[in-house]
Amino acid sequence: MNRRKSHLSLFLRRVAIRLSAFHRELLLPIPYLILCGWLFSGFRFGSPDPAWFDSLFLVPERPGWSAPDHEHWFGTAANGADLFEASRYAMASSVILGLQAISLGGLLALLIPCLFALRSSQHRYRELEFALRIVRPLPFFLILALLLGAWPGSETAVWGMGAIVAVLSTSAMTDWLRKREESFELTAARIVGLSRFQILRRRLLPTILPRLAGALALYLPSTILAEMALSFLGFGGHRASVGAMIARGQEFLIEAPWMTIYPGILATGVVMAFSFLGWRSAAIVRTGLTPPFS
Repeated sequence: MNRRKSHLSLFLRRVAIRLSAFHRELLLPIPYLILCGWLFSGFRFGSPDPAWFDSLFLVPERPGWSAPDHEHWFGTAANGADLFEASRYAMASSVILGLQAISLGGLLALLIPCLFALRSSQHRYRELEFALRIVRPLPFFLILALLLGAWPGSETAVWGMGAIVAVLSTSAMTDWLRKREESFELTAARIVGLSRFQILRRRLLPTILPRLAGALALYLPSTILAEMALSFLGFGGHRASVGAMIARGQEFLIEAPWMTIYPGILATGVVMAFSFLGWRSAAIVRTGLTPPFS
């Protein structure tokens, strides 16, 4: 009788072992999905009608706002719209822009060091590290994000904040790659004759991709805060944002203070939730970065 296990059973066994080894990493996306699912429920993707957002703050002769109650948790806006739903929509818009920025920055942070990793020179990262030492301390990228956010539309703000994330992530990625190159495993791989592309694909990428994901999760709350700050200062164009809601709601701080206070409370809770999840992500994959709660 043939007792040899099939390829399918061996594959399933390897998958089960891998899942048990990375159970924490697999459980971590669940809170992300729950939080994003709640934020994006009812979210209309695409460019919303600017008139809808402006109508929240246009006060007619008989304002339709009302204080928070059991039916409207955050009260209602000037046009009578539910402020909780409007705040959730604006918060989802800020999170979407933050996700776009860190996706762009993460793609650049992965591509640029990998191009240098393919070089055969012994000091293959020297030029990149020198450039990062010059660029990173400069406040140029913060000014760039501020100026780009001043233009109408969200695309320029995404590029500006994505550039900041790219510089910060590229610095960490380069340091990880350089330290990984000095390990015994990669030294042995070079001795047995593996090419630079094979070393990058088989040895480097599987170890740095989880670290990059943890780093981007750590930068997401800061990116969301940067977007809300730009919108608060009036540099966000006509898109819906919690920062713009807080800024425009200050005009009615005496008559309807909930139009400023409650969107700020929602933004604080969402950013703190993303900060905690990002801290956990960075701690689990051991990114080497300093979590904000430490």
